[in-house]
Amino acid sequence: MTTPDGGPRAELTTAYERDQYAHADDRAVGVLVGVTVSGLAAVAGPPPEHRSEVIVIDCSGSMARPSLHKIAVARRAAAAAVAALPEGVHFALVKGTGTAQVVYPWHEPRGTVPVTARTREEAIRTALGLTAHGGTRIDAWLDTAHDLLATRQDAAFRHALLLTDGRNRPGAEAELSRVLHACAGQFRGDALGIGDLWDAEELTRITGRLNGLAHGVARPGADGGAPPLREQVTELFEGFVHASAARKLRELTICVRPEPWLSFGGFRQLTPVDLDLTARARDRGGDIAIPTGAWADETRWYRLRLHADATDPRFAAARRAAAHVATVGLAADGLALPPALDIAVRWTDEDPPLTNPGGAAEHFARQAEMNEAARRGARAVEEGDTAAAERHFGRAVRIAHENGNEVRLAQLRDLVLIDAPDTGRVRLRPDLSRGDLQTEVARSSHVRNPAPGVAADSAAQSGGLARRCPVCGAPVPPGRFCNACGTAWEGGA
Repeated sequence: MTTPDGGPRAELTTAYERDQYAHADDRAVGVLVGVTVSGLAAVAGPPPEHRSEVIVIDCSGSMARPSLHKIAVARRAAAAAVAALPEGVHFALVKGTGTAQVVYPWHEPRGTVPVTARTREEAIRTALGLTAHGGTRIDAWLDTAHDLLATRQDAAFRHALLLTDGRNRPGAEAELSRVLHACAGQFRGDALGIGDLWDAEELTRITGRLNGLAHGVARPGADGGAPPLREQVTELFEGFVHASAARKLRELTICVRPEPWLSFGGFRQLTPVDLDLTARARDRGGDIAIPTGAWADETRWYRLRLHADATDPRFAAARRAAAHVATVGLAADGLALPPALDIAVRWTDEDPPLTNPGGAAEHFARQAEMNEAARRGARAVEEGDTAAAERHFGRAVRIAHENGNEVRLAQLRDLVLIDAPDTGRVRLRPDLSRGDLQTEVARSSHVRNPAPGVAADSAAQSGGLARRCPVCGAPVPPGRFCNACGTAWEGGA
């Protein structure tokens, strides 16, 4: 992909988690890194034959229980996904039971075929004829998807799409781990859980290793006005296919060069889903390279951790003046790249200034608090503790309300009746299913980006070390308020 003038470009943003200061006893440095890629939609992507898709449908016996509704929904979703594939993309359809069966292409059971009018029609007919029987071997299904996608090593974009109503067979944890290790970095995998038997923790673990997203479905007819299950699943499957086709940048790598007296402490993706990327980091002679996968036009945020060596003389110098600790940059083919950004930190014996209220760091802290509260609420429901569930869900509702997160409020209404969003007073819905809870757990792994403008580098806004609140004595950065007691601070810089 070439980059004409005005073509695809990337932007790089950093924001400190606790301004540009760290406490003298704290050897860790936390930096938020935002990356925006734009302009890809307007340029021609790779030829369709450089893409491969494998659609995996759970056809275990539970898909026909207590009625044939789930397998009927899955058939329609698989057919819709095939219909949405761009012509020329190579694809295959896998039927998942106690084994993995490649049901299409009919004559190439160990490979994929390009989408043509004929192959599309044949695959749709095959999808609409799927039947449910047997067990659930998600590890075998993923292993087969890996083998199919590996037959075309020249394919720059490889994607697997999974629908399931269950969890992997008991006692196969080691085998699933082995398969995920083999698949990680080889293709992207998205997944959708339906019914009451799937396990959101397992599905998010799978999609996390495959750099993808796990979804559930909303309660049809709940207060949020969710459409019927068939329509939701079909729309989600089509959305996964369209999102895969929109990715035109094969790889973007974030490059970190710490100063010699600091070591790399970890790297985590924050949006659109929380993923630990530390294991992907590679040391290239002092530069730490972290591949982030394929991109469309989008913004993602990450958290970088560094650890200082307190015995190094430069650490002592950093307590007298801000010291350069690292440089962060990007590497990608076909993009106009921004200059690398320098990260500077000052250590102080004072309590460091609090994170800028309303900034990127607070945004992610509140999102994490909200999602953890929702997970605890779901866990409390499963444990039969209604009071704890309403307390946790109420906390999630209050945070979503305070942050103006209407999407999250609508999702939480699938679980609770909201009496007072400002105080978090809620009542648990009396007819919750296990599937409702699993959908909420999957949703709680999704994190939205900060609103444009709130992610400005908080170091540029703080202006100095913390002063003391005249009311409670807590440290307060100039021009801000006291997080401890709420007193406004108008002292200026």
